Amino acid sequence: MKSTIPVLILAFVFSATVCLGQKPDTKSAHTKTVTKFQKLLEQKNDEIIADAQPILARVSRTQLLETIQRARKITRGNEAAEIILSSPTQGYFIYEPSSSYVKVSFKLTQSKPVQIFEIKLEKKDGSPIASVSSLTWENLEQKLDQAAKEWFEGAVLVTRNGEVVLSKAYGQANRKKKIKNTTKTIFAIGSAPIDFTHAGILLLKDQGKLKLSDRITKYFDDVPEDKKSITIGHLMTGASGLRDFHDIKTDKNPDHTWIDRDEAIRRIMAQKLLFKPGTKKRHSHSAWGLLAAIIEIVSKETYPAFTKKHLFQPAGMNDTGFFGEKLSEQRVAVGYGHRKSSEPNSPPHWGKTSWLVMGSGGQTSTLGDMFRWQQAMRDGTILSPESTRQYLGPGDGVHANGDMFGFEFTHSTVPDQLFMLISNTIDSREKRRKFDQLTRQLYRLTRAEAAPSKYSLGVVMAIDGEKVLVRQVLHQSAAQRGGIQVGDHLLTANGESLLADTQNVLAKMLASGKPIKFEIERDGEKIKLTVKPLLKK
Repeated sequence: MKSTIPVLILAFVFSATVCLGQKPDTKSAHTKTVTKFQKLLEQKNDEIIADAQPILARVSRTQLLETIQRARKITRGNEAAEIILSSPTQGYFIYEPSSSYVKVSFKLTQSKPVQIFEIKLEKKDGSPIASVSSLTWENLEQKLDQAAKEWFEGAVLVTRNGEVVLSKAYGQANRKKKIKNTTKTIFAIGSAPIDFTHAGILLLKDQGKLKLSDRITKYFDDVPEDKKSITIGHLMTGASGLRDFHDIKTDKNPDHTWIDRDEAIRRIMAQKLLFKPGTKKRHSHSAWGLLAAIIEIVSKETYPAFTKKHLFQPAGMNDTGFFGEKLSEQRVAVGYGHRKSSEPNSPPHWGKTSWLVMGSGGQTSTLGDMFRWQQAMRDGTILSPESTRQYLGPGDGVHANGDMFGFEFTHSTVPDQLFMLISNTIDSREKRRKFDQLTRQLYRLTRAEAAPSKYSLGVVMAIDGEKVLVRQVLHQSAAQRGGIQVGDHLLTANGESLLADTQNVLAKMLASGKPIKFEIERDGEKIKLTVKPLLKK
């Protein structure tokens, strides 16, 4: 059995026959998919084989399993099913014991690769029981329109093969004034300015004005002894040992209370390190604050002036700015979160960007501008080829940015297949859960057509209670060489939990081909293993 990327195995049993509502074209991709689906359902070993994974990619595996298990529970575990293909793109199978009837209908995508994208459960009278549905290119706009009717307000941009296929806004930018969100609405963008600071440092490196190996003692006076070994590279990679933020209890607002650069540096230098620089990694907004200060010291320009002149203008970003700047009320979104900072609760009224967040927050933009930023960072408009590669990294993942004032912004980094999703109304845990779920669906949709990873682990896994269980380790695979064994429970990879979204977490790490540090549980003991992915043959 070939394995392209780690695959989850789901456990349920069916016995099935196929009845076609019309004479099938046996060479049709849709008929072949239904045939695979039939074989999948006929298995009696409580497993879905890894080779069947491609036809299930459009439906959440957890949702699929829950739906099928619910069908079996309703029909008291009956295993008799009849599969009917009523058209090239849809069909159903039924459970029919003497006491009840459940019809499980499914839909197939029209475009290739053919995949299952919707499953519904119905009673005998046709009334719905439950449904499982995920985004496809065919239903993308429809699904977002539905989300807007139920909970979503904000804007979304999606590209396919380098072309924008959806750019649309939903809901209200200002409820009191009844101003609608548009594709040109200006939002707070959370921690996204970290990307600007990252690029700014690399640009100064390209200009020969600094080195990533420079110690911070070159730029700051009176650096405490424990911090003298910190380099610019440490600050950029989370290896500085600095804490995440440098606000204090007397600050009325942890983001917006005004402090200047000198006060920020004083606070950061006074903090106790979490670890010795260079020995571990932990994200730090304070580190990006120091990098913003270095940009000012080296360039002899303010951080806002430097970014606007050297980053935003070359990228054609005319709607990206900072808190406290005057903006048209018709264009700026009000934040409806669990905390307010002003009335109205919007960036122009929050005061100018404080050095509590300078370099890692405190800015505004539009989805259009953020898309132009992505383009500029890929086409060499701003950075040298070497720095561009360093900035982009593996180029496969999702960046999440948000605040406590209602704004959330997520975007993917896959070239040519990316999405951007922003909202100004995340005011509850339930809305955050739905926003995160929509983010995952958009990532799966756009990533499905991205170039597959060149690397593999060679391991088959299954969800076993609250852990990811290794079911099979391929001979001479990376997993086998790294010491992973059948029966191991995989707890984390590079510190990330694997339970929530195993496939995508590992796929992101596989893209670079770099070693993956696993924490596993074996025979009741926790063990750490490092596995170097192998190039596929």
